[in-house]
Amino acid sequence: MKYIHIYNTKLEYNAISEKEHYDMSLIRNEDNRVIFLRNYYKEYFTIEITRAGYFTVVPAIDPKSTLSSIDASIALTISYSLNEGEWISTTLLTSGLTLEVSVGDTIRFKGNNTNYCNNIPNSHKDGPHRLWYIVFGCIQNDGDNYKGTFTSTTARFKAYGNIMSLLYGDNFIGQTTLPATYTFCQLFKTSGIVSAEHLILPAMTLTDSCYRAMFSKAYRLKISPIFQAKNLTTECYKYMFENCTSLKKITCLAETGLDTSAETGSINAFTTYTSGTTLQAHGVFIKSANATDWTTGKDGIPSGWTIENYTE
Repeated sequence: MKYIHIYNTKLEYNAISEKEHYDMSLIRNEDNRVIFLRNYYKEYFTIEITRAGYFTVVPAIDPKSTLSSIDASIALTISYSLNEGEWISTTLLTSGLTLEVSVGDTIRFKGNNTNYCNNIPNSHKDGPHRLWYIVFGCIQNDGDNYKGTFTSTTARFKAYGNIMSLLYGDNFIGQTTLPATYTFCQLFKTSGIVSAEHLILPAMTLTDSCYRAMFSKAYRLKISPIFQAKNLTTECYKYMFENCTSLKKITCLAETGLDTSAETGSINAFTTYTSGTTLQAHGVFIKSANATDWTTGKDGIPSGWTIENYTE
């Protein structure tokens, strides 16, 4: 998936093109301005800071947890690179990762974990996901206000690049399968995220609740990533954009599994906390030309939005 960026000077272009992990094609338009196509698909999952503050990746277990024993096997081990620097590995169990960041800072991430969810719903706490509920459900809990895994209350940030680097490390290119349920549930449940337009979600094989509430409470988000999967699974998009009151453009290429009466992927995807209604009164929903079963409202295409078919 490639995106166009325009640079007015050769110096600006060179500053980007010298970074070896960027994949670009260079052309010039009729005004002789530099235009290049940047392939975010080949870039690591990256956070770019747009307002200074503190950026946090939450721990696997709340430091205040009263669990008598802790299974270290559920820890998240990730590596991060600040401003194109060396990769630093860290293990997140009872302690998280917090970085003081400035405007323009970038943080690349990679890992070989199967799940980044920080809260399994109450309905699963006594079932097969009971351990996950105990472990992840107590993360930084303030009433019902669970924080996203990648979060900030002071900084603002963009998220871009291929999210699969969180699951497959350096071997993320070409990966299209999610390895577990709830894989990225509540990943960005934070008001800190301002853009995810260039976040690449290449998974074509989804799992139950894999993107559940991924952007819940991200009320500054205006444009969604492209959701490329053709077939939806149970609750894979549930509460996806809950309370995203600034959202104006969604691209979802799903073609099957759209029957919300069976609680498939789109149920309650487009609600707000306050009224349960849809989001902005006007927006654009881009869908696959082959998708004919979308409903409208909170479980489908937001009411009043313009519907367009996706083109490359």
